[in-house]
Amino acid sequence: MVIKMKRRAVISSGSHVFDLLSDSLFLQRWFDLYRACPWATVYQASDFVKTWYESYGNQFSPIIVTMEGQQGELCGLLTLAANRSTGRLAYAGDVLSEYQVWLAREEVKDVFMPEALKLIGKEFTRQVLRLKFLPPGTHLGPLEKTNWVRNISFLSPSSRPLIGANDEQRIDQSLKSKKVKLNRLKRLGTVSFRQVTRDEFPDIFEQAWPLFEFRQIDQFNSSPFLRDADLKQFLFALARHSDVLHMTVLTVDEIIVAWLLGTQSNGFLHLMATGFSPFHARHSPAMLHMLMLSKSLIQEQRVFDLTPGGDKYKDQLATTYENTHTLHFFPGLRAALEDRPTRVIANKALKKVMRVTVKDPALALTSSFPGRRRDRPSPESPRAEQPKVSFRLHKLNALPLEKYDERVHEVRKNKVVDLLKHEPTHSQSRREFVSQAWRFIEQGADVYTLIRDARLIAGCWIASGDRTALAESAKSGVPAGTALLLGFYVHGSEDRAKTLNLLLHKWANEAVTGTEVTEAVIGVPETDLFKGISETDGNPSKSPCIASTTMQERPESVLRAFRWSQ
Repeated sequence: MVIKMKRRAVISSGSHVFDLLSDSLFLQRWFDLYRACPWATVYQASDFVKTWYESYGNQFSPIIVTMEGQQGELCGLLTLAANRSTGRLAYAGDVLSEYQVWLAREEVKDVFMPEALKLIGKEFTRQVLRLKFLPPGTHLGPLEKTNWVRNISFLSPSSRPLIGANDEQRIDQSLKSKKVKLNRLKRLGTVSFRQVTRDEFPDIFEQAWPLFEFRQIDQFNSSPFLRDADLKQFLFALARHSDVLHMTVLTVDEIIVAWLLGTQSNGFLHLMATGFSPFHARHSPAMLHMLMLSKSLIQEQRVFDLTPGGDKYKDQLATTYENTHTLHFFPGLRAALEDRPTRVIANKALKKVMRVTVKDPALALTSSFPGRRRDRPSPESPRAEQPKVSFRLHKLNALPLEKYDERVHEVRKNKVVDLLKHEPTHSQSRREFVSQAWRFIEQGADVYTLIRDARLIAGCWIASGDRTALAESAKSGVPAGTALLLGFYVHGSEDRAKTLNLLLHKWANEAVTGTEVTEAVIGVPETDLFKGISETDGNPSKSPCIASTTMQERPESVLRAFRWSQ
């Protein structure tokens, strides 16, 4: 007679988890389970999870739910963590884990997750568990068929965009359509696409991450690396101890113009982060890089997983899609009521109902108050007349750098990482600063920066004469081919005029290098902010006004320049 014993899930936390992770036998059993589970991804691999637990030990306390078989083999595994500050329950890896799912063998696939959820519900009564993007193929039967689980949880659908291993023809066509962009990059220098080795990863990534951070701040007011001190160290440790990470770069004369970091497993490369140089954005380096990477992966018969998220560029690249789901588990009513994402979803649903009821609820609410105008201002209405602002040409003698302020050697050009060292103030947030900086660069400007004590002291944005056709301020009446000062920032502790002169002389020296010219000419806004620019003899410039325009007509870049001093 065979007696079947009921398998039970066991929950471990804190130091007990680290004891398990130091047990080579447990890690081997984990590896065996990982290989046996058909829906496993790299984010369930012990290399990824163990490295994250160790790197984020100060922020999160580890939690593991396990289930063993009759022979002591590991049959089920769910890796979680609790935020030490808030108590929030997260999947191991938190936002860095793209696919958050449990592992289970065939014989326990219907019982492990209900048992694990039962334990979690008893232990963390006020914490919601959210497992985002359960990968395709995940066994969802116990979540959909177990009554008590179904009553306190739900699945929300999503999809992941992919570039398949058999889509080479479509990628070739896309690359061909970008040939003009690629040729423009080649005119700037030697273009190279390559994979980064494990040994060089730390040095290359130090150059690359600011390009990602700069864009994230501008687009989403998010700064993962500045906010999370453990993030870089986690990636470095992961690269040092495993082959999980895969990084490629697109360079022009060894300068990174685009890069992509992904995780690799089971014939897939999962996109993790990507960035590109704002100084080369007009050449679409990010798209070129992703197409080159796609072709390389196809040749290796690997699938490029662009990952869920709804980004427009992912839909432009994708050749197929697969379904994913997110599990939302609420151990109790109080947990649901206190869960912020749940409240956000509820508010969105309420607003959707309002939009159905009232086509324009904001306008309807405003018009309900007495004394309020019920019509919107006409776009044809004339704007109030704005004060006029003048511009002038300014000449700078290009002295040898050794004859100028010794700090001129500390001025750097086009270093995005310097812009991330700006100190936010009550009058200008980091996002406002970065957004303005990005717009200047989009207009063709180079940026010259000065750093002291790990903070940005000053920066100025100058569009060289051969780029002013790209800049909006070319409409200001400045003669064609004239360099333009688009913007200026100085820290409140610094002398404004002296610091600006320092940056301009660095630019002037660079502008005349390799020519017989000894003077550099630049267009400068005629405002109090810029009247401190001095000639080399120390006297204020007497250059005549060369253009006059209204605030309404003048380029936005110049208007912003007037606002940049602190």
